Amino acid sequence: HMNGRSVNACLVLAVEADCGRVTTIEGIARPGELHPLQQAFIEEGAVQCGYCTPGMIMQALDLLARNPSPREHEIREGMVGNLCRCTGYEQIVRAISTVASGARHERYSMIKEALQRKEDRVRKAGKRAAGGKKSRDKAGGGKKSGGRRRRP
Repeated sequence: HMNGRSVNACLVLAVEADCGRVTTIEGIARPGELHPLQQAFIEEGAVQCGYCTPGMIMQALDLLARNPSPREHEIREGMVGNLCRCTGYEQIVRAISTVASGARHERYSMIKEALQRKEDRVRKAGKRAAGGKKSRDKAGGGKKSGGRRRRP
């Protein structure tokens, strides 16, 4: 990737990359762990000879950045131009789908947790408001006026 976009490295002049941000396959993982796409490629058997793997993964990253929930045909279209002679592409498509569905699940879980926290805050605020109302009633002697207000 160059400046956050997938590029054909063999077609980019060095001067074009000068002062740009270049990310290679080695730069996508955290120290000591694989990037989820790298892990999915291994688990789905999308790595055969390894020649196309870096380009496939970098293109898949770009695809998922532009479309986090691609359908199978969108994955196939997004990977056009990357050639693999070993896998037949099925494993590659599965690996990308796996990461996309995992990201969907992760986003769903994050949204669900955020909604739960909001619901908890609203519930707590309601309890505090109800508690404050009770203490005001007690302070006024606890007598109710039957719904009519007395004039001062």
